[in-house]
Amino acid sequence: MLLIGCCGNTESYSQIANMGYDYIELSARQIMTLSETEFQDFLQKYRKTGFPCRCFNDFCSINLPIIGPNCNLSAIKQYADRLCLRGHALGIQSIGIGAPAARVLPGSYPSERADQEMESFLRCVAGAASKYGIMILVEAVHKYLCNYMNQTEDALAMVKRVNLPNVAMVLDYYHAFVMGEDIHQFSDVMPYVRHLHISTDLQGHYRGFLTAEDTAKLTQLLREAVANGYQGAISVEAAPDCRLEPAGELCADVMRTAVSCM
Repeated sequence: MLLIGCCGNTESYSQIANMGYDYIELSARQIMTLSETEFQDFLQKYRKTGFPCRCFNDFCSINLPIIGPNCNLSAIKQYADRLCLRGHALGIQSIGIGAPAARVLPGSYPSERADQEMESFLRCVAGAASKYGIMILVEAVHKYLCNYMNQTEDALAMVKRVNLPNVAMVLDYYHAFVMGEDIHQFSDVMPYVRHLHISTDLQGHYRGFLTAEDTAKLTQLLREAVANGYQGAISVEAAPDCRLEPAGELCADVMRTAVSCM
């Protein structure tokens, strides 16, 4: 049976732990803002609570460009080494590479140069992650957030290009939907997918929690994913300022119902 999770941060950890999800997906960007003392304090709480963090999302901020004229592989490697060390302490399985603000390119930037930089970035981060058995998951992000790797097929092509055992995909149905893709036609993509994201697409492309009316659609998506060999988990990724209560708890019920109806 598929596991269900909720994206959040260390401040929302306790809330999410009591909402009926199987795990939390923590923000890598927020984890990296913690001092060593703050991280150790959270780690102590985490081990005492026992509610697992399966993965990280939200890789980095705009201050660490991963492609483009200001990308710096040396800085990226230092960041990735520290992030993976903290991820290992929490027992994570994967790190999602969305980071739209860190991959916005100048309008005339050569596409092949951007692809070369993304390949170098992924090889660098995957090298840091491989020491701990952590997967690096590439994510397509819609065009209203960034101007690089907007289509699912773009992410798939990059995973094939890098061709490393610990580089695969996170498939976010929300981004694919905003881009006008047929979210029921991912049979060729699913063999490369190791994690799923979902949320509602509200006014202004605001990400929200699922509601009861989303149950049938989610059930169908999960049936299709499993039929195409998917065996991972699915997280809801609402906007960071989306109120957790009661929407997060109701969303957990929707996701649990969809999984049980597959």
